Amino acid sequence: HGSSSIDVTLSYDIEDSFSGEWFDRANVALFDGESRIVIHPDEGNAYRASGTGPFVDCPVSGEDGFAGSSNGTKLSRFSSIVLRATNFTNKVVSLDFAYGTDMLSQGKGISIQQIILY
Repeated sequence: HGSSSIDVTLSYDIEDSFSGEWFDRANVALFDGESRIVIHPDEGNAYRASGTGPFVDCPVSGEDGFAGSSNGTKLSRFSSIVLRATNFTNKVVSLDFAYGTDMLSQGKGISIQQIILY
């Protein structure tokens, strides 16, 4: 549908940047069985981490994502504009959450409380 959007209510405790570099992060993507495309919230809580920190070999390395502490439960909205930009229109896709961390320092991770599709 042309005006579809996704609201994700979540909380997270993920390692913050260290010496200006982001090692750990979590993000949301659409996956069609072949391609995983990260979607960026355009309302509410936004991604903080970007770039690739050294020594990171994880599924989200080099991708933007949530990092640091959400300081409670937050809403992130992915609007129809964001969803249409993936070129997955009229395809069956899965909503994919990924969290990557290194062995040196980790937080508690990410907790998804609610997902609403409009």
